[in-house]
Amino acid sequence: MTQLFTPEDVILHLYGEISAEERQLLDQALREDYLLREDNPSLQRPRAEIPRLHFNASKASLKAILEYSKTGCH
Repeated sequence: MTQLFTPEDVILHLYGEISAEERQLLDQALREDYLLREDNPSLQRPRAEIPRLHFNASKASLKAILEYSKTGCH
């Protein structure tokens, strides 16, 4: 049975949101399917343009969160 992949599947693949088995099947489909392969660069471009965000909370903030979580008041 041939599995058909959509652009949404390719996006999930780009973000690592698919299983190892699906990744293997999609990699094979990208090698063999011209149309799917042609769409792939246009789907990768937005991901490359999204900046890598890093969140660094202060130690005081982390401590306050951990203390609050101990109280069970959530």
